[in-house]
Amino acid sequence: MNRDAERGTARKPEKSSFDFSFLAGPECLAGYLNTLYSFASDESVIEDIMPAYSPQLMLVTKGSGQLRFADGRVAQSSPAFFVTQLDQAAPFRIDGPMELVGASLKIHGWAALTGLPMDEWGNRVVPAKDALPPDVVARLDAISSGLSDGMMDPAAACAKLGEVLVSALRPLPAAHAEFIDVMQAWLTENFNPQPADFMVHTSLSQRQVQRLTKQFFGRPLSRLIRRYRAIRSATLMTLPSLSPEIEAEVMEGFYDQAHLIREIRHFTGKTPRLLSDAEGTVSAKTLGPEGYNKAPLFDEVARSNEISAE
Repeated sequence: MNRDAERGTARKPEKSSFDFSFLAGPECLAGYLNTLYSFASDESVIEDIMPAYSPQLMLVTKGSGQLRFADGRVAQSSPAFFVTQLDQAAPFRIDGPMELVGASLKIHGWAALTGLPMDEWGNRVVPAKDALPPDVVARLDAISSGLSDGMMDPAAACAKLGEVLVSALRPLPAAHAEFIDVMQAWLTENFNPQPADFMVHTSLSQRQVQRLTKQFFGRPLSRLIRRYRAIRSATLMTLPSLSPEIEAEVMEGFYDQAHLIREIRHFTGKTPRLLSDAEGTVSAKTLGPEGYNKAPLFDEVARSNEISAE
């Protein structure tokens, strides 16, 4: 990937002092959860960009934040809230000091936790009370109180959050759960899946696939492919090194270098060059493989790089 081919004077991401730690959730949440995490910073202001990432549930005990969407809307944080799946990168500002714990949800997790259709609820900041039953919200508030009062450390708060998620999930109909899992696996098989190829993985009709893709993933399949390809490619660009084989596979997913740059910028808010300079920023940690917990893509990358190093 020739990052020197980029042009323009985009501002480098500002590096800030913070602690951003990822913790694995209970094994029974593997199909619903990417990871649990904690974030803390004494900085008075942090400004960065949130990639077009999966749904997030956050519990804020100190500080506040705001997210600016591509259409000009500005959403404020609350003590317990979701950032639903984003279609485009969104700048954010943190007014600190900040302390929070959170859960990065898979699509299956959002659906089983809230039951809300992503085509109606995507690209939003949603207070937890608007998406979850009162008893679940009360348990989330208790976690926040325990963390704020010093009765829990961040790791314990994350563990409690995992317990709440386990009890709050409502199983989807078997056919819907299977559709989400098959779609998720297919989207991450390679960097350039073709929409027509998905039909061999399901017994559903094309109309049913279109309806369920919109309901659970929020957008048509062609749009999902773009998003997954760009975010996964950007994640790989945050790694210290890549084997030539993986670099070639990434590039095969795009028409040319200019196409890669446009797509990466749209979905992450940064060009490949800025991604490579982004170490030490919140967005770099968000895009890093740690945030995906168990993902076959990164297992394959690790094996490839080990072979190249031999």
